[in-house]
Amino acid sequence: MMAAVDFGRGAPVEESVIGALAQSLAHAGPQWALVALAGVAFFTKVWPSLARRIERADELEDRREERKAEESRLREEHDRELTALQGQWVEQQRRSNAAMEASNAVTEGVRAQLAALNDNLRDSKEHSRRMGETMHTVASQVQDIHDHIIKEGN
Repeated sequence: MMAAVDFGRGAPVEESVIGALAQSLAHAGPQWALVALAGVAFFTKVWPSLARRIERADELEDRREERKAEESRLREEHDRELTALQGQWVEQQRRSNAAMEASNAVTEGVRAQLAALNDNLRDSKEHSRRMGETMHTVASQVQDIHDHIIKEGN
């Protein structure tokens, strides 16, 4: 409750305000009753409805904030998963590249071995051709010796 304050005019301020309000209502007549009735109607009918509307708006805003927070959390989780997948993809790509390089090295080794084998085969063919010529010469000489022995032996 407000304490009465005396400003030196004889009556406390609180009493003078109440007195002024009472005089205004007395001079206003029945209109003050309409204002009071409108005030009561406002606070009994409109105010609760307004308060519910404000409460629903606050609840709606809270749900919207919760939904935004959930969407943000899901987006962050998706981003983390995507980053992890990209890391796995990069690692898999690195392993694939290493396997391809190893395969290329093996292929190059096989190619070098095939080239050496082809050189050996070419040399062997040449050696076999010369041996064949030598054998033909020897066979020809043996035939000549045989023919000569048979002619002399007869």
